[in-house]
Amino acid sequence: MEKCPICQTGLLIRDTRKVKYRYHEREIEVDQPGDYCDQCGESILNGEDLRATEEVLTQFKREF
Repeated sequence: MEKCPICQTGLLIRDTRKVKYRYHEREIEVDQPGDYCDQCGESILNGEDLRATEEVLTQFKREF
């Protein structure tokens, strides 16, 4: 496991978590894969993680 680059104390754990995204006055909750710190809760997302939710978020914004 990698050390968290944000807090420097926690460890990054690979996980998929429910994350809320807000666009104007609307919200959507998606399953976001990424590396999450076990201490500060920050997330580190790589390109593959972002591509996993890209289509859902793009469609959500189009519906507005």
